[in-house]
Amino acid sequence: MFSINGPVGNNLTNHENDVITVKDAFERLGRFEEKERNGFITRELDTAIKDFQNKNDLKIDGLLLPEGETEKTVRDSLRSASEEGGNGEDGNMPAVPPGDVESEPLAPPSIPGTNIPDHGVPEQGNPKEDFLDDRDKWRYEVDPNMQTDRPKPDFNIPIPNKRL
Repeated sequence: MFSINGPVGNNLTNHENDVITVKDAFERLGRFEEKERNGFITRELDTAIKDFQNKNDLKIDGLLLPEGETEKTVRDSLRSASEEGGNGEDGNMPAVPPGDVESEPLAPPSIPGTNIPDHGVPEQGNPKEDFLDDRDKWRYEVDPNMQTDRPKPDFNIPIPNKRL
């Protein structure tokens, strides 16, 4: 039975298992094909979701929400396709012939309101090093001629005794 635990769509925090479940469902409906299965939203999947919503007179937002209209319609389509023995929505032919969808990577997400790419938070390593351009590294490099030990006090230096 088709069911997702969280929302699935472009620019959302998607759970990998939910994305794979949606990809499997759309592949069974003949609306999506992927050679190497992964848990990432692709432009093809986003297009397949929107086309499915358009064909079924649903709100075209590219999102599948748990127990939402699109999820219920996908579930019903899968049920009717399995009862009729076909793999497309009409039970006979795939809705999108395999090979007609070209792969094209999605643009990286950007910080809202800007065109600055959002690289996220690094999981390991030095964040300064990971996000520095080559032109900024000089600011964090240590000068090899710089004295690294603290100076030792010289107690033999006379201190003038002045009264104020």
